[in-house]
Amino acid sequence: MARSHTCLLAALACAYAAAKRVTLAIANERSSKLQCSLGAEKLPVIPARTGRLRETEVPTELVCGGVTAEIDGDGYVVARVGEDAIAVGDANEFQLELSRAAHKCDGTSDFFTPPSFKGCVFRHAFGGVDEADPRAWRLFWQNEACLRRLLDGVHPTH
Repeated sequence: MARSHTCLLAALACAYAAAKRVTLAIANERSSKLQCSLGAEKLPVIPARTGRLRETEVPTELVCGGVTAEIDGDGYVVARVGEDAIAVGDANEFQLELSRAAHKCDGTSDFFTPPSFKGCVFRHAFGGVDEADPRAWRLFWQNEACLRRLLDGVHPTH
């Protein structure tokens, strides 16, 4: 009798388990606007050489301009849409993109007053996204000073 209750509880736990969610960065690397769908949902048009951040349940399928990619992962996923393929990357790719974008920001902006350094980074990341993801910023960088030291080639002390 105890075994049947354990199996029933396990089955219920699986049935009601929370869906896995990721933040998906879609980067339109094409020279023209792009229409995508994520699962059954049609997304807003993404202008040429810009990006969008979107939270979504995974696994799912991303279809953009006739090309398809399976989206899955943990936390953060990057989908770079080219002319004939979608390259999918993980959280490491997301962090590297923030780093590449940070190199395009000058050292005069600060964290609190517009235009902020964080805002500048997200304006350049993935071709430019409408708004920053504060959770990603906190996860991938301790703070602005840490990022600036890394950009200047100074490694933080432990």
